[in-house]
Order: sequence, then structure tokens, then C-alpha cells
Amino acid sequence: VGGVARDDAVIDRLFEVCRSVFGRGPDFVAVNAGRGLRGSLTDSNTDEWEQMIRVNLLGASRLMRRSAAELTAGWPEPESPEFKARWQQAVESGAGARDIVVLGSTVGRHISPFSSMYGSSKFAVNSLAEALRRELAKTGVRVTLIEPGVVRTEFQESAGYEMEGFGAFMDRIGPVLSAEDISRSIVFALSQPPAVHVNDIVIRPTRQEYP
Repeated sequence: VGGVARDDAVIDRLFEVCRSVFGRGPDFVAVNAGRGLRGSLTDSNTDEWEQMIRVNLLGASRLMRRSAAELTAGWPEPESPEFKARWQQAVESGAGARDIVVLGSTVGRHISPFSSMYGSSKFAVNSLAEALRRELAKTGVRVTLIEPGVVRTEFQESAGYEMEGFGAFMDRIGPVLSAEDISRSIVFALSQPPAVHVNDIVIRPTRQEYP
């Protein structure tokens, strides 16, 4: 998985398929490559550190970089009269939004000692998303960071979580979020007019206090 997520050939293929299916490049890219890792700096499996970093940081970074190039391609320089005219047309038509949505995590904002290695990778992703937002703002490309709390998917088992204890935690704060809750938040951000940007969405189960 680590090799696939950070493989330029795989990323190239994503954009090729988009052009093949839709006849043009994307208006929206979701940066969602990621894997979990059970444990802290002192007790997590060091053999898994490198693969997690490959996926969560290098894979996400490569896709963010390529997405920025794709979504700005063909647009004039931001300070040029040509850009201003095209941007105005996009704003007036309401159909000119271009978006990169990055899936971060609440543990990339509020570190948990119980998943600190995974959380550190999400701190990096959260930071890169904001850096990219600042870099691309002048181009009219929106970079939105989604920071979910506890979401019930296959993520927990694949990360090696001890499911009896984690299941009890989810029961205590439940109901936890579903994938549909996250996708609804993404759709909300994407549905804004081109000149309106929801930069960052933190979404948790209502009863989740931490992280």
C-alpha cells in the first residue's frame, strides 16, 4: 500500500482516467491516502513507521503537489488582466470552483499520547494543507482541510487497534461518525460559490470530548 500511494505512476493514472471518463481534467481532488498505526512513540511498532510515513505524508504530499499543477494548468498568471477577467467570469457564473480537499484528523490538531506516531503524520498533513492553501489562494484554487474525530470504518482493524477496548470507547461516546457524515461535510464545502472558501472543518461525534 505504501508504495502504491506514493507512486507517481499511480497518481498519473488517476488523472488519465479522469480525462478518459469526463473528457477533461478534474475540478476537485480528494487527498485521502492514509493508514493508521496503533500506539505511541514509545510502544508502537517501529517496523511500521516507515510505511505509515510513506502513505500518510509522502503519498498525500505527492498528490497535493500534482493536484495543484493540474488545477492551475491553463490559467493565466494571477496578477494578469487575463486572470482577473477569467476569475470574474467564474465568480459570476458560479461554475468555476476548483478544489483540493485534504483528509486530516483531529489528532493532527490535538495530539493523543495513545496514537502519537499516527498523529504526528496528521500534524504534518494538516500543516501542508494550510501551506498549500496560502500558496494557491491567489490562483482561486481552494484547499480545504477536513479533520474528523472518531469515524467507524475498516480503518481501526487495519491499524491494529485493540478492538475490544476501542469498541468500548466508541460505545461510550457513540454514536460515532460514519463515512457518510464526512462525505456530507465535503459536499458542503464544495457547494460554496467560487469566491467563498470553507478552509477547515473539524467534525466530531457530539459526545467525543477528546482528542
